[in-house]
Amino acid sequence: MNILITSWDPQPQFIGGDKRVSLTLANIWKKQGHQVRIICFCPSPIKKEVVEGIEQLFLPDESVIDSPQNIRFLRQTVAGQKSDVLLHQHALIDDFNRLCHAVKDLVKIVSVLHFDVRHDAEILANSFFNRYKIERNPKLYILDTLRFGKYILSGKSQQERRIGNRYRYLYEMSDIVSLLSDSMIGPFKKYIGIPDADRLTAINNPVVTAIPDSETLPEKEKTVVWCGRLEYGQKRTDRMLQIWKRINRIHPEWQLKILGSGDWDYYKGLIAKHGIKNAEVVGFCNPSEYYTQAAILCMTSTTEGFPMVLVEAQSYGCVPIAYNNFSSLHDIISDGENGFSVKAFDEDEYVKKLSLLMSDTERRNRMSANGIQSIHRFDADAIAGKWIGLFDNLLKQ
Repeated sequence: MNILITSWDPQPQFIGGDKRVSLTLANIWKKQGHQVRIICFCPSPIKKEVVEGIEQLFLPDESVIDSPQNIRFLRQTVAGQKSDVLLHQHALIDDFNRLCHAVKDLVKIVSVLHFDVRHDAEILANSFFNRYKIERNPKLYILDTLRFGKYILSGKSQQERRIGNRYRYLYEMSDIVSLLSDSMIGPFKKYIGIPDADRLTAINNPVVTAIPDSETLPEKEKTVVWCGRLEYGQKRTDRMLQIWKRINRIHPEWQLKILGSGDWDYYKGLIAKHGIKNAEVVGFCNPSEYYTQAAILCMTSTTEGFPMVLVEAQSYGCVPIAYNNFSSLHDIISDGENGFSVKAFDEDEYVKKLSLLMSDTERRNRMSANGIQSIHRFDADAIAGKWIGLFDNLLKQ
């Protein structure tokens, strides 16, 4: 089978979750004898023609994704390489959708939504009143106020119509739309207004790191890890710092390690400014070393699709805690069994549950063991097999 995968790489030096999933699947398929290439929109001078053994092609126009030049290039690539399937990994981006639509007559298109299908304005409405305790940036406050005001003035129904139109276009241009969780299928059908839509499926993302042997893991340290893009918009590093400011007064013997790409100096400055103790911004790194040491992983995002950081951390015996504000959380965390879910943006509940994990070693160890067992259902080989089965059935139609 000849598989072409789309990729958007604004910062190719950092391999994000979507790209990591693509590379994991691509390498498994390549070992199975399939031909796999990645086609990238990469507005950066940093370009690698081969990444982790997978060939990359680059759209020539780096300014507009769906430009006539890029459409010609994609059509020539699909036709010249006789691609069987275009795995469209960036279905959130309208320009990318239009680009892929331009080859619908040449190849089967499978589009993947790597985010929660609920409209982000709903998330914004819940998140807006999450107080600016740490990050008192007037520009951010004004921006959020304008966005929230637009949401209120335009009305929820208009927002839902807008997102419904986007999803309906995606559904019509795709041979299959794949979501990250079965729980997202119902809301997607509601948005597109097609109750009997039959070109939908749900496939979880795979664990993209090797699952270590739980018996060989060292004894955990009193360390909490936060891993993600250091930013305000989605990942909300500021929430983690505010939580840590409170929790460290209760558990001063614990350490926080913040991992990821972004404005490291800015968040180091916030830590110093607010006198937050036992918190370190490590920066961009391979998180495996820290997962091995840490007992707990914290997530404070406003929304997520299928966050690989949770299952990766579980594979190393870290107990995750996250806000219950995205559908796939329940595919990953069974509250109180292999992690904790917290009412969306309820800081008091977050602090309470995090403190409970820190205080109760026996509970923490039990949840850690449960987590290691639970992530086997996200085994990469099994997930890759589900995709090939989907492609095979599609090509037989």
